Amino acid sequence: MADLADIKKAGEELVPLIKELVALAKAGKDRDDPVKEIRVINKLKKLTAEADEETSASMQERAEAMIASHTALTEILIEAALNRGTVSDIDLINIRARHDALGNAIGLLFEQSAIGAIRKLMTQDEIDIIADSLKKADEDIAARRQAKAVLDTIIGVAMTGAKIATKLATL
Repeated sequence: MADLADIKKAGEELVPLIKELVALAKAGKDRDDPVKEIRVINKLKKLTAEADEETSASMQERAEAMIASHTALTEILIEAALNRGTVSDIDLINIRARHDALGNAIGLLFEQSAIGAIRKLMTQDEIDIIADSLKKADEDIAARRQAKAVLDTIIGVAMTGAKIATKLATL
């Protein structure tokens, strides 16, 4: 059973991580130990592996998971606005779209009157794509030390987390 607390934890861990990576990228420094990044990726990998199982969660648990992912994307947008060049224009467009979609999903969640088990919302193809994306992110983090390169990968991880949150936390 997928645990929405993992989405919430991943989103909460991404916010300080993004700030840290932006500071390193601005200074042109390398990321020596990507343990924090790998921990977030592993949480999302676990969720992807459990995505085909039924998930029971309260409205509050769903909202918290989605809001944590939304907050992580908001932090990326804030850092990008404050630190031009840290996020590519293409990534910004994708982040804004995912941010808006997640915001809409949060609104829809609050409109729903019934609280029940989360239906299976991801197709096997979606699960496979997310799993491949997380595997590649894991490999990229291991291969990259330059903070800007790690930041680029973590931005992709944040967007993947938001996609998972949107799918698993809505009915």
